[in-house]
Amino acid sequence: MHPVNRTLPALVAVTAAIVLAACGGTTTPKGAVSAAGTDGLAAASMPASTLAFIDANADLSSPAWQTALAQATKFPGFASIEQSLRASLSSDDVDFARDIQPWLGKEIGVGLLSVGIADSGPKPRWVGFVAITDAAKAETALTAEASDLKASGTEYKGFREFLDSSEDEPVHAAIGPDALLIASDSASLHLAIDTHEGAPSLADSPLYAEAMADLPADNLLVGFADGAKVAQLAGVALPFAAAEPVDGPAVPEAQLEQAIRQLEALRAVSFSLGATDGGVRLSSTTLVDEAKAAEFGLPEAGSVTLDDLAPADALAFAGGRVGEQALRAAIAQIENDAEVKEGVAQIESTFGLSLANDVIPLLAGEVGLYVAEGAPVKGGLLLRPRDAAAAAQTLTKVTAAVATTSGGAVTFGPLPDGAEGQLGQIEAFDVSWRRDGDVIAIGVGTAGAAPGGGAGERMLDLRRAAGTPDEMSSLVHLDIPRLVAFAERSGAEIEEDVAANLAPFGGFIAWGSSDGGRSTMNAFLQIR
Repeated sequence: MHPVNRTLPALVAVTAAIVLAACGGTTTPKGAVSAAGTDGLAAASMPASTLAFIDANADLSSPAWQTALAQATKFPGFASIEQSLRASLSSDDVDFARDIQPWLGKEIGVGLLSVGIADSGPKPRWVGFVAITDAAKAETALTAEASDLKASGTEYKGFREFLDSSEDEPVHAAIGPDALLIASDSASLHLAIDTHEGAPSLADSPLYAEAMADLPADNLLVGFADGAKVAQLAGVALPFAAAEPVDGPAVPEAQLEQAIRQLEALRAVSFSLGATDGGVRLSSTTLVDEAKAAEFGLPEAGSVTLDDLAPADALAFAGGRVGEQALRAAIAQIENDAEVKEGVAQIESTFGLSLANDVIPLLAGEVGLYVAEGAPVKGGLLLRPRDAAAAAQTLTKVTAAVATTSGGAVTFGPLPDGAEGQLGQIEAFDVSWRRDGDVIAIGVGTAGAAPGGGAGERMLDLRRAAGTPDEMSSLVHLDIPRLVAFAERSGAEIEEDVAANLAPFGGFIAWGSSDGGRSTMNAFLQIR
């Protein structure tokens, strides 16, 4: 059986073959446009009504591919992965360099048009696109003697049609002068051909252009989803799924309705995956309808600053801004479950606190969490609430309730340096909180010491490599070499080959920013 005539697995197989060609140093003609999605070849064949879309870069001479390959060769295990990939794709019937590369173009894409609900389960309608440079060679390769793809004897707008009926779900394909189109059904195939020949396409969509605008130029992969269509699908699928018998408690109808309303606020999502000289990056953009999203709380404005109070040798840090409205909306959704609501009431009674009036104001604002090496580990929750004095009173209530419910086993006293706060012992760990100006620090294993340290040189190097902006509304970073070393000192046994393939990693950092109805998120994995 020919390995490239199997619909979505076919596209994956061709993409994998591209990887092998890149590994072998094969190139396409100079002057080819570099990144998947920048020409819009695949998007131009996707109907304007496409629900979701993924586009892969098949231009082996592009900076994106060459940079990715340079990063991959830094790992000792890459050679064995390449060898395994070659073995899995090889057969007596097909050879990539001989049978596929001579006609393969610059892009491979797939679009989800819709999902129907039938008694037998979901019925997706989809279209696949492969750019080609030689229609005759493509037809020869795809209709070889071992292939199940056979000419149907029909032609539509200059595209010769083919059919693979060897499976329960037939696969429809068509070959034109510059494209191979594959589809779940004949109607979807003809729709893709109409689009390729000039009917309104995803590439023409202003929403698509808006969602893709902030993504980097050089990519290996890009993707897009239309929020309104996703919400429409969810509005049909979620109640259908909730009606199915499952183990465990059913999802409350109110929670289901709120989840659908949240999706209805989503306009679009896009992402891209690529490589840089310093590592691998993932970028995404989310567009929301501000009026609809306001019900659930838009992201807080402002930048992360609490990372400056984490230790310079922190193993990990995560921080961001939490809106009070978003917290209240989340609590309201949780309390739609009667059992959860009862549990919250019991906790409020035990601690003498109000979730709405004490806990939410404590957490609303800027929040940061870090983990660092200690004896054996220490960590802290850093808070910058709107009212630090009120937050300190809330924590005093918490420690008093903990001491009472422990029957005297846990006690809290003043901090050693006399600062506002308390220090106690819970089993092997000291637990503390302190107020320094407008910052509240809740520590475990910190002995109540004041937070501080800020980004060390390793973290500054990671930020330079990632190209982080000066202002970020959320931030996560991991020091991978320190985490590996900590794991080994803690008794973890890391095999030699695993350690060798972990060695090229530096750090991981992810950050986000938001401006009204547009949010961006970036992640970067450093490779040295």
